[in-house]
Amino acid sequence: MMNRSPLHFKMLEPALIIKNYVSGDAACNYETYLLEIINVSLFPSAFSKRFSPPKNQSHGECDAYSDSYGLDFKIIASKTAMQAKSIFSPQIIKIADGEYADCEPKIKGSIHATRFPQAIRGQSIEQLQAIRNRATDKHGIENDIREYLDTLETEKNLLLFFPYRFFYEQPGDLSADILDIVRLCNDDFGVTLDYRSKLYPTLDTYFVFLYDYYFVLCKWSKSALCFKEAIPVEESETFQHLAFTYCDEWVQKYDVILRMIQEEKTEEVVEREIDEEYRNLKHLLVDSSTYCPNIP
Repeated sequence: MMNRSPLHFKMLEPALIIKNYVSGDAACNYETYLLEIINVSLFPSAFSKRFSPPKNQSHGECDAYSDSYGLDFKIIASKTAMQAKSIFSPQIIKIADGEYADCEPKIKGSIHATRFPQAIRGQSIEQLQAIRNRATDKHGIENDIREYLDTLETEKNLLLFFPYRFFYEQPGDLSADILDIVRLCNDDFGVTLDYRSKLYPTLDTYFVFLYDYYFVLCKWSKSALCFKEAIPVEESETFQHLAFTYCDEWVQKYDVILRMIQEEKTEEVVEREIDEEYRNLKHLLVDSSTYCPNIP
């Protein structure tokens, strides 16, 4: 049954999606935690080795390899939206381990930022190509659509990272909630992902977003996004570091622990209840046939 409570949709904080946003912290790179996530998923089981980054990328190498299989990570957010996150958010400087300074945003003001998937919703691929072909400015919605199509036309196996977090005000069944979000993503991105699959029928396209405190891994297959696996954010040491060091709202995940402490429960009771609270933080797996539209 579809969750009827309000669904929220929020772009991740800049420290999580903008490389080197935190000055002095080398871990500030979304590619690092995506690599960790795919290596703790069941994804590598289809290959002979875990994925690892190349020694260099001076010749257009992919971001991760398992033997000869390469996978390139691409963030699918508009240039204007990423720019807005970068320049209008408080700047962060790492002074030393455990010491950080918050600074004023680079500038104050506003820009017109393109928001995906709204910018492509309901458009045919022919309409999107026409927009790209008439794009003349380096900034704005037409250029954002051009860059998005250019990304899809990358002749590599791709892991597309949609840097948004979905969550319901009143969460329901975890599996059902995630499948609802996959359905929405399929409706919004399906036309363009199908375009890519027809360009490169032998190449793989994976799609990742966040639902609540899970990375949701999907794969484009037979004209639909298929949900493969949900992985708790705790499985990535880098993501935890960035989220819980620089992003205040992620700390709320552990409100249950603070609540139990405030209620002055014994240590044994707290440990037992925490274990029960997070017992479901195991990989949530759904067979690809569970939600793959248009697949018998």
